[in-house]
This record gives sequence, structure tokens and C-alpha cells, in this order.
Amino acid sequence: MSRPSCPYSVLGMDPGLNCTGYSIIEMMSGGYRLIACGTFRTPGKAAISDRLNGICTQLQEVLNGFRPDHAAVEETFVAQNAKTALLLGHIRGALLLTIAQFGIPTFEYSPKEIKKAVVGYGSASKCQVRAMLTNILRMDIEKYPLDATDALAVAICHCHTNGSRWAACGRNPDAMRNLK
Repeated sequence: MSRPSCPYSVLGMDPGLNCTGYSIIEMMSGGYRLIACGTFRTPGKAAISDRLNGICTQLQEVLNGFRPDHAAVEETFVAQNAKTALLLGHIRGALLLTIAQFGIPTFEYSPKEIKKAVVGYGSASKCQVRAMLTNILRMDIEKYPLDATDALAVAICHCHTNGSRWAACGRNPDAMRNLK
């Protein structure tokens, strides 16, 4: 059986009730390539069940279209507002379930881990993260919404965190699926 060739793709997710960011990147020996980047939006006045369904439907379309090798999702930070934290938990649960239904290994990273992996500093500002993403991808990312570029940072974090393990697997996505 021959090894699948490069590249290796990662879906990054930044959960949010009004706007959930997503990105798909390919990790190659020469760096990264942005494949897709955008947001899932739901009507603000809709019931939570309808909003969750809308987000899952949009995510299913992305997963069907791109079939990433791994997914990385930002962990929920402890919000001051318990209701907001609970709603974010619903969104994360819906995202994780949808990704699991596609059999895609999923990894979770805290905001500090993401900033540290991308910028080298866990308390970096959004501006610093965007500037570093521009350098890493060698392209202007200012045209993308912040939620989408936050998802891009999650995907890059996963690649930086698991890059050496990816190399150890011979850049074999089948072997990478077994890392979890």
C-alpha cells in the first residue's frame, strides 16, 4: 500500500453564536496554503436549536467539499456571563459532533495555546496574531473577517503543535489520523 502524498489538510474552527469562523489550510513541506476561510452566520432572533442546525448544515457542506485530515477547535474560555458560556458550549458540542460524524480526528486548543503557537506569546493581541498569520501564509489576510482569521490561527496552531509528529509519520495522513 502506497503512502498518500502531501499535502496534509486541517480545518480550524472558532466557535461563536452569531458568527463561527472556519478555515482550511494545507500543510506542505514549503509551508502552508490557505484553501478556504470564512464564517457561518445564523439569524440572531432564531431559536438556539435552529441556529445550531444552521451552523451544522454549513459545516457539513464544508466537510463534504474539502474532507480535511484533521480538525482543530478553539476551547471555550471561561466567560463572565454564565449564559454566554453555556451557549458557546452548545455551539462547540454541535461542531464537535458534526466533525466526529465525518470521522475526522479533532483536537482542541485554548486561546493561550493558539496565540503562543502562532506568535510565540500567549497574551498576544488580535493584531499581533493577524500580522503573524500574514507572515506565515505570505499573503494579506485583512480581507477576511476576524472570526475567520481566528479559525486560521487555530489551524496553524494545530500544525505547529503537531508538525514534528506529522514529519515522524512520514507526512502520511493515515498515520496522522492515529495520533489522537
